[in-house]
Amino acid sequence: MTFRWIKKIVETCEESQIAIIEDQTELTFIETAFQAYGVESYTILLIHCENKVRHRRLEVERAQPHLINPDMDNWAHYLYQQAREMHIEVLDTTANEMFPIINRLRDIYILPLSRRLNNRVIFS
Repeated sequence: MTFRWIKKIVETCEESQIAIIEDQTELTFIETAFQAYGVESYTILLIHCENKVRHRRLEVERAQPHLINPDMDNWAHYLYQQAREMHIEVLDTTANEMFPIINRLRDIYILPLSRRLNNRVIFS
């Protein structure tokens, strides 16, 4: 699936556009897909939180308690370790709610990139 998303971005987005992919996939797959399609300018960011916070969010905020299980906890830990090994930035959201996180992503990552590309990003 990761390769399909990257291919779609390569085929439909102009070089000056910013594309954001939200995915739960092995980080090496993302890197490999970008390289396979010749994308040289990209950033991978892992958004992570502690298990107990993720459990609360899944149960209370998202009404998806079926996703609270050891496999999901192990997957989150695996991605976190992989990000550390690959020197990928980890945005830890344990102490934050979602709106401040979205604003931080916008202010720290997306808007500066948009300015460098002389592009406009619109949030709604």
